[in-house]
Formats: sequence, structure tokens, C-alpha cells
Amino acid sequence: MHATGTTGGKLSSELGLTVHRFLSGPLGGDQQVGAGDREGRIDFVIFFGIHSSRTRMTWTSRRSCASPVVYNVPIACNRATADFVLSSPLMGQEYHRAATAEVSPGD
Repeated sequence: MHATGTTGGKLSSELGLTVHRFLSGPLGGDQQVGAGDREGRIDFVIFFGIHSSRTRMTWTSRRSCASPVVYNVPIACNRATADFVLSSPLMGQEYHRAATAEVSPGD
């Protein structure tokens, strides 16, 4: 399991999990997760950075959501979707993501 710094610390202390901690999101952790998406090191993303409709999405939050979509990495942005991803029968087997088409910056 990998997580950005603050989230990784909470997961480790609250659940007793071993977590590889990237930097804190705003300090580069979001970019480290994005690099993992692009390099095929991240199997899926659970991103709970959008807390309510009143919370304005930051640039790093938008990037955190965009990278998995572009690189065909499953992403859950709420608990219900995370439950579906984690309970999927595909979680117990090797899964080869289909390559995605190149996306140009203007797309």
C-alpha cells in the first residue's frame, strides 16, 4: 500500500497497516502517485480529497483525479466506489490494463 504522507500516517496509526509514504500531497506526493500511474506501479487509486460540494478542488486535486483516468488506472473518489473496487473478483488476480491512446495537452 502506498499513500501520500498525511494519509499514510493516518492509515498506519489507525489501522496498523504497513504503508509506503510518499511526500505530503501538496509537497509533491500527488505527483509521485501520478508518476506511479504512468509507470504502471499503481494498481488502483482511492482518492478522498473532495470532501463536499462546497470544497473547491485545488490544482493538485484535479491532477490526482486526471492522471489515473488518462492512464487507465481504476480510481475511486467516494466510499461506495472504493467498496466496489476492493470487493471486485478482479482484485485477486493479475489484471492487465489495456493501453490507452496518447492524449495531447489540448484534448
